[in-house]
Amino acid sequence: MFSIPRERDGGQANIPVDMEQEFIAGKDRWMSQPELEVQPDTLRTATSLFRKWTIQAPSPFNPLVDELWVDTAKVLREAGLPWHSNNVNLPDDIDPSWPLHFKQFEEQVVNAKGARVGDPKPVGYVCCRDEATLFATRALQQELRASFPNHRPLLVASRLHAELSSMVAEVLGLEHLQVIDDDWLAVEDEVNRRDGPPRALIVVATTGEINGQVDDFGAISQLLMKVPGLLHVDATRNFDLLTTLTDDDRQRRRIPRLNLRHPPVKPTVENGIINAGTIVAGGMHSSILPYVVVLKPRALRSTFDPLIEYVRGTDSTISGSRDSIPPLLAYLQELRFGARGIRDVYRGCQSNREVLYSMLLRAECSAEAPAETLDLMIKPSVEISNSAQRQWGLLPLADQKYLLTMQPSVTPEDINGVFHTLTGQQAPLCHSFGPLDKTLYPISNAMSEQLRQIVRQWQDASKLSGGFPLNHATYATLSPVIRHFFPLSIPSDWARSTADQILEDQKSAFGLSRGESRDFSGSFTSGSTMGNRIGIHTALQQHPNAILYFSSATHYSVRKVLRDNDEIMNRWVKDARRRFTEVPCDDLGRMRPDSLAHHVKADKARCISRGETHSIVLLVNIGTTFSGARDDILALREALRLIGSDAVYIHADGALDLATPTKDVCLGPPHDLERNGKPVVQGVTLSHHKAFGIMVSGEVICYTPTTHRLAAVLPNMTDPRAVFETWLFHGIYPKSSMTRIWNYCMGNAGLLRDLLAARGIPIKFNTGSLITVLPRPPISIIRQFHLAPEGDWVHFITMPHITPEAIKYFVERIAASYKARPNVPARL
Repeated sequence: MFSIPRERDGGQANIPVDMEQEFIAGKDRWMSQPELEVQPDTLRTATSLFRKWTIQAPSPFNPLVDELWVDTAKVLREAGLPWHSNNVNLPDDIDPSWPLHFKQFEEQVVNAKGARVGDPKPVGYVCCRDEATLFATRALQQELRASFPNHRPLLVASRLHAELSSMVAEVLGLEHLQVIDDDWLAVEDEVNRRDGPPRALIVVATTGEINGQVDDFGAISQLLMKVPGLLHVDATRNFDLLTTLTDDDRQRRRIPRLNLRHPPVKPTVENGIINAGTIVAGGMHSSILPYVVVLKPRALRSTFDPLIEYVRGTDSTISGSRDSIPPLLAYLQELRFGARGIRDVYRGCQSNREVLYSMLLRAECSAEAPAETLDLMIKPSVEISNSAQRQWGLLPLADQKYLLTMQPSVTPEDINGVFHTLTGQQAPLCHSFGPLDKTLYPISNAMSEQLRQIVRQWQDASKLSGGFPLNHATYATLSPVIRHFFPLSIPSDWARSTADQILEDQKSAFGLSRGESRDFSGSFTSGSTMGNRIGIHTALQQHPNAILYFSSATHYSVRKVLRDNDEIMNRWVKDARRRFTEVPCDDLGRMRPDSLAHHVKADKARCISRGETHSIVLLVNIGTTFSGARDDILALREALRLIGSDAVYIHADGALDLATPTKDVCLGPPHDLERNGKPVVQGVTLSHHKAFGIMVSGEVICYTPTTHRLAAVLPNMTDPRAVFETWLFHGIYPKSSMTRIWNYCMGNAGLLRDLLAARGIPIKFNTGSLITVLPRPPISIIRQFHLAPEGDWVHFITMPHITPEAIKYFVERIAASYKARPNVPARL
């Protein structure tokens, strides 16, 4: 709906000559890998897209994005970004062996937002709205487990986007109640009618949904006086507006103050204050996928926050790995505007909305102006064409109404034009519209220089970074092109169609014909954690009574996905066991077929004794373990068939290896064992930031022959930048180049193993893997090479940026330390 932007001021004056020149001029930053061939067709297309998008700006009344906020990203371009980085885990979960992040800035953003709602040191992070809602709801779910352990949580929503609340309930295994027509009085009766344990509510409410609707917080407060529960407030679109109002403006417009509070108080709304257990804070959006700050009080209790040694954190975020650019951009917005600047910008927007509102009323055009937002909901006097809707960013509502949002970059010409579109009349010759002076809000030169220094430090540190399966070489190559797209708003229609094509190409690469691909659904993701979550829920959605089997070497995030879900944990089924089983591994981290068969036989007998059916969903690893293990899928299925069983669905976690050209599995239906000499699976997870080396994101593809939809995912969860970077990567790195790079990496893995063995250093590795496991060295080496320990071991991964020279230096450091230390490595 927002695919026809308007033309920017200044046209093409600052457009680079072409992207091929930019690409070649950046060769001095390339990191060592097999020589790339220039792909002129891809670079010409990139030039064309850049020129097209540069002369366009977001539609002026777009309810999410505005040119003012997009413009802040120019600082990223000038700083030499992107460079490989990862804000893994929470901002205050600092791993001293991983310096490539912007957490120092992200923490300041979280504290600044928290301070505006009465909590200057909250827990939170920057993520997309969907993840933020999951994190906040899960926090309240865990608090209810502690406060009301015998009460089953019930998720209740009214005006919040229904698909969002439904997805959250599905991921967390919660009962879900959608309140119809704001009838909050009926909720108490519905709660009392439900069988089983008493209910405690998690109410998710919005201060301004994208369709202009606002929840009735007074009615919610009355409900929570009668039924135990907690409140989550979604202020994705207007947190910055609501929390920077002056007291006079707040009283004049009768807008309550938001307060982040624990323990919760009753009533929830009192004396003009909304007391929330968690808050999603947003407003200054530069992308059609809005990034927000999710906030919760530190006193909010968590029932499960294990320390993950591998990343020196608790893994308490939803996604684990997180792209570093959105947190940095959120910080730059706060730095550029501050609370006072935000207030002044929005005060101008409010004034301009009043101008248009008055013009419409005088023209006898029906309009509403909610106090909590900058929206106008209008019933036009004339018919509105689809092209006019897209031109202005008008959102169709029910009853032939439309929503527009008064954004900072709206001009007098926009006011006159949209007035004519809505009424069929010419705008009055004189109206008191006040355009924004953007020169009042510069980014300091000191901040720009600080970012440039950080990037230079990262460029040096990346050359020896061998502890994580992350490819640092790609951004060194593509950054000169990608950086120019930071201050642009990538059109949603291009992102959607390009993502669809990339996913279709991926299905083909996994062996599916065009006809077969219709039985498989795919999506871009925020990374492999989200991909595995979607894969698990999609499998269990098709086989609701199945038990999930995975190995003890499986990535730690899978356990998080399972423990977060009340239904998978069977928390509210008497005498029921959890719907998953962890299977032991061999010394190299591969699931043992005999152990799988043993557990399946025991589970099957238990199910038969209870009169239940038994079916198997199998989660296998393709290189995504500490040791790079690849589960032998055919051996696992043979072991199952020998005891009269088989898997009804297999999902392969191949975050690193499945993004490489080898593609060691094929997609297909469950009854197929193998194709083209490769085992068949029904779902795959892969990561972009690992093998590809682009922004933190990924893909998931699953077998969905009856539903034709993925579970636990919304249609608009894709970051357009992830789509653009993936498209560019595939264009610059065709399969032939990736094959050469993979062979280069495998050769370096062999060199590393030969050198370590020659020095008498014990090693472990899986055939075909880039990962080599060796004894844990001293802390100085761990930090220098960004190593990730597990117990007495670390691993080194020969990703494309690791050169033979870096390997030789690493072995020298390891050998010297190995001679000087006792047999058991000192723990970090």
